[in-house]
Amino acid sequence: MIAEEEEEGGQKKREYDSNRHAVISGSWDETIKVWALDGACRLTLRFHDHYVTTLKHLQTDCVDFHCHRKSPSYHDNHFKVLSGSYDNIIQMFDYSTGQPLISLDCSDLGSYSGNELPFESSELETDFSGGVLSLQVFDSGRSALAGHNGGILYWDLETSKVRGHFMGHDDNVNGLSFVEHHTFVSVSKDRSICIWDVRESPTGCKTIGNHNSSVTCVATYPQANFQIASGCNDGIIKLHDLRKMSYTRSLSCHGNGGVFSLVMEPYRLISGGADGSIIVQNFDV
Repeated sequence: MIAEEEEEGGQKKREYDSNRHAVISGSWDETIKVWALDGACRLTLRFHDHYVTTLKHLQTDCVDFHCHRKSPSYHDNHFKVLSGSYDNIIQMFDYSTGQPLISLDCSDLGSYSGNELPFESSELETDFSGGVLSLQVFDSGRSALAGHNGGILYWDLETSKVRGHFMGHDDNVNGLSFVEHHTFVSVSKDRSICIWDVRESPTGCKTIGNHNSSVTCVATYPQANFQIASGCNDGIIKLHDLRKMSYTRSLSCHGNGGVFSLVMEPYRLISGGADGSIIVQNFDV
C-alpha cells in the first residue's frame, strides 16, 4: 500500500490540495490515480495486487432520497473512496492524502462476520470468488455492497463487520444501485435484473426482467418515479418500472459494442458505450 506523490517542477509535491475537486481512476496496471481537473496526476496509489475493477465515492448516496438534504456524515465522507479488485480486496482510502483507512479481504469472510446479522448466521455464505466487480454505498455512507461472481456482500463500514451475503445470480454481478432506503437492484452477466431488500433473506430477490446478453450496468434516480435503467452487452438500454415490476421500453443507441456506463438524472439518461460515444437522452418520468 504505497502512495506516491508526482513530481512537479523537479520537486515532489508534499501535500495534495484537498479543497480542489478531483477525478479518481483505477486501472488494469493495479494502480489508482488521483487527478486534478487540469489533467495533472497528483497521487498514484497501490493498494491492490490485481486489476482495479471498481471505485465508489462514499458521498454518492449521502443525500436524502426525497428532499435532497445532506446527511450529517456528508462532509465526513467527502474524501473517502472504496476500491475493489480481482484480488478480492475492498479498500477504503482518503483520496486527499492517499492514506488507506480500512480494508476487507473477501476471500476470508468468516472471520469478519458480525453478531447481529439481519437473518440467521447459518445463511451467511462465505464463498467469495471472481474478484470484487461492483460497489455501491448506502445508509449515508455507513454501509456498502460488493458484487462478485454470483453474490453480493453487505459490509458495515462503521464496524468492519460483514452483515450478509446475498445469493441469487448465476454469474458475475456487474452493477449495483439503490432505488430507495433498503431496496437495491443488481444486474449480472447471467442476463438478469434482481430487486433486493437488505432487511430480508439473502436469497429473497425478485426478478424484474432479463436482457438477451450480459447486463453490464444499472442506474436509478430517486425522483424518476422508481424507474430503473439497465445497459447490456448488445448495446440495448432497457427502462423498467419498479412499482409494476415490469419492462417499459428499450433504447438502442450504442450498436453491438455494448453499454458500459449509465447515469440517470431528472428527465435524462446519460450512457457511455464501447463505440466510444457518450449519449444524452431526454425522457419523461
